[in-house]
Amino acid sequence: MPQKTFLYSRAVLLKISGWSAIVVLFSCGSPPQSIPAPVVPEQHPIEVPTQEVEEVQPTTELAPVGPALIAQTEDEVWVERTLTGLTLRQKVGQLIMPWVLGDFAPEGSPSHDRILEYIEDQGIGGVIMSVGSPTEVAAKLNDFQMHSNIPLLVAADLETGAGFRMRGAVQMPGTIELGGATDFPSLMAVGATADPQLAYEMGRIT
Repeated sequence: MPQKTFLYSRAVLLKISGWSAIVVLFSCGSPPQSIPAPVVPEQHPIEVPTQEVEEVQPTTELAPVGPALIAQTEDEVWVERTLTGLTLRQKVGQLIMPWVLGDFAPEGSPSHDRILEYIEDQGIGGVIMSVGSPTEVAAKLNDFQMHSNIPLLVAADLETGAGFRMRGAVQMPGTIELGGATDFPSLMAVGATADPQLAYEMGRIT
C-alpha cells in the first residue's frame, strides 16, 4: 500500500513539473509584435447647399366642414331642444308605448285612468291602438294627446289596412250602421299581383 501511494504521488509531481517547464519556456520567449493600426484618412463633412422654399399663401379660405353646413328645419330644432331638456328617466319614458284598446272609455274609468297615469306620471312616448271604431279611437287619441306634454306617437297593427283594427260602429238608439275603416286583401294577395303601385296605394289609403 505505501508503494502504490508513493508511485501515485510521483506521477502527480511529474505532471506538475512538466506543466511548470512549459509555462517557463513560453514566458521566456520574445513578446509578440504589436500590429500597427491602419491609418484612416481624415474625413471632412460634405456641405450641401440649402435652398429657401417660399411659403405659399392660400388664395381662398376653406369652407367649414361639419354640422354648420347642415341646415335644420324648424321641427328638427324643436326636437333637439326638447330632447336636451329631458332627464334620463324622461328619455327612457319616451321609449315606452303601451297597448291600448280603441273602444270608448269614459273619464274616471280604470282603463282610462291607467293610460293617463302612464302619460302624466311616467311620460310615455306613445300608444299602440287596438280594436275599436274609428270615432272611438279618434276620441280616445285626442284625449290622450291633450294630457301629454310631448306629442304621442301612435302605432297600430294594420296588416290589411285600417279596417284590420277599426271595426264598424253602430249609432244608438237607432242602430244605424256607421261602418268602419277600409279593409284590403291580405299582404300575400297584394304581393302575388307583383304590382308595386297596388302596394303603394294600399299604404297611402291606410
